[in-house]
Amino acid sequence: MAGLRVKNIGPIKKGYESDGGFIDFTGITVFTGSQGSGKSTAAKIYSTLVWIEKALYREDFPIGYFNKYNNFVKQLDNQNIAGYLSEDSEIEYHGDAYNLSCIRGNIKVEKNNKSKNYQFPKIMYVPAERNLISVMDRPELIKRLPPLVDTFLEEYDAARRDFKKGIKLPMGETRFEYDEKNKKSLLLEEEFEIDLSEASSGFQSLVPLYLVTRHLSRSASASDNYNYNYNCFLNIVEEPEQNLYPDSQKNILFELIRTKNEAEENQIVITTHSPYIISYLTLAVKAERVRIKAQINNQTDILEKLDRIVPGEASVDSEHTAIYQMIEDGAIHKLPDYDGLPSDENCLNEHLTDSNNLFIDLLELEEQCG
Repeated sequence: MAGLRVKNIGPIKKGYESDGGFIDFTGITVFTGSQGSGKSTAAKIYSTLVWIEKALYREDFPIGYFNKYNNFVKQLDNQNIAGYLSEDSEIEYHGDAYNLSCIRGNIKVEKNNKSKNYQFPKIMYVPAERNLISVMDRPELIKRLPPLVDTFLEEYDAARRDFKKGIKLPMGETRFEYDEKNKKSLLLEEEFEIDLSEASSGFQSLVPLYLVTRHLSRSASASDNYNYNYNCFLNIVEEPEQNLYPDSQKNILFELIRTKNEAEENQIVITTHSPYIISYLTLAVKAERVRIKAQINNQTDILEKLDRIVPGEASVDSEHTAIYQMIEDGAIHKLPDYDGLPSDENCLNEHLTDSNNLFIDLLELEEQCG
């Protein structure tokens, strides 16, 4: 389990003030909050530090390399967040092989005594800009793409070739196929075939996310160019709900959870604005609790009904789930749970409540009109 403490980094001012300030990344970690509150900032910092730890473990760099401030900042700059650093910034990361910190400009990197437990990860950051590569016929020809998008494009291109013979999408009855000769991404149903660049924005968001996730999850046991075997898959996803109808949000979330459940060490980090993502994650947690009870009692009829609500491979233990809420004053709060389930008292539900209250106000005004 890795831990991250951040303070005075862009919109994150106070940071997380419980548990010594450390956010725990257990199995499924969700960041929610308003625009510009620091969700992506926290996810990108975590992604950067996990990558540095991996590079040090693989001995790509000597341990002293990242003790130089400019070399450390260079990695954050690949995520376009180096500009958020100030003389008051604090970053502290406790990993399974290395501890890293940048406290007010002072860098410290050290190997810790947990390195024997280190799980070599395949790391993927799925950016919100993924729609960009769906709307263009030959995105690989575009020069000077942002580093995050460029890296994701490489994996997407490999994923398209991996599934060129076809794969059903978690969105209706649509299938994806890749015409490698003409470099065309195709969506097929019984009555039509269209290019992905001509499809709805929901498909353009979902297809790259789904294909890359499926491709990397099943290749996580492969070796990299340095002959290290990947032990796990770390999937960091910005806004999985992007341009999707609520039912499709549920489907893609359940697919993400499936990949997490394929190996105990797998992780998902999600940033979201969607109350549906939180709600469907709560369903997945509740389903796991019901499933355990039904299995203990050998109630196969209950298990069959349960699978129609939440498939068994998409349910998750509450102990492996954490939701953090970014607050506008720069603080981070961990969403409490009630009886093991995520609380309804989160900022997204509060806005839904506010909308209902405003509607009541309008009804009262209407009555006054006579």
